[in-house]
Amino acid sequence: EDLCEFIEGSMVSLVLTLPSNDQAEVFGEWMRGIGLEGVKFPDLSEAFEVWCYRSKSAKRRLLERCDRLAIENLSL
Repeated sequence: EDLCEFIEGSMVSLVLTLPSNDQAEVFGEWMRGIGLEGVKFPDLSEAFEVWCYRSKSAKRRLLERCDRLAIENLSL
């Protein structure tokens, strides 16, 4: 079991090094595979949570920047 946990931890680390779009593809496949009977997938939930947090943070920063640019353009 320790070996399995080590492998899952390594996979989590590996997935998190990928570009965000590639991570999204991995998580999509992972979610589709979880429901398959007789197929055991590694637990990537930790990596998924990190990806969700990073994606939300990036979206928030983008929206804040767009708001600032809109305000600057209005004042011109």
